[in-house]
Amino acid sequence: MPEPTLPIVPTSPDATRWRLEQAAKYLADVAEPGQAVLNSLCGVREILFAACESLDLASQFPALLPKLSQLTADACPILANDGAMSPERAYWGLGRTNDLLTPLAPSVRTARISHVAIFIAELTIAFHRRQLMLAGQEIFEEFLERSAAPDFAAPPTAIH
Repeated sequence: MPEPTLPIVPTSPDATRWRLEQAAKYLADVAEPGQAVLNSLCGVREILFAACESLDLASQFPALLPKLSQLTADACPILANDGAMSPERAYWGLGRTNDLLTPLAPSVRTARISHVAIFIAELTIAFHRRQLMLAGQEIFEEFLERSAAPDFAAPPTAIH
């Protein structure tokens, strides 16, 4: 079975440049209190979409990418210390995102796009978990931990 390929959507360089500028705005705001996950998610998503729209971001937008690469690197410790995900996952995901801003062989580029898509899913889960906790909702791990506690009420016995 052949490996699936990513569809490249024909787009204008201006649209891709706009995505990269949006990513820079989001990543510049990662340090806002309580916004690390959301702004990382939005910035990484824009970089992913731009990478899917352009075969080589590095050669197409050489003036934009150094700043964007630095913003991505600067977001690493902020997201890692946020507590929404493990520091290792934050550094791994933002590192793969930063890879998309460099020249890559086609097979490596496809792999990095897949890695970043997975990271976006993880950021989305982290964001929604945070929203649930802020709303006072119980998350699965808390329920599982509580239900495993010895004082958890046993189910009622059946009456025959």
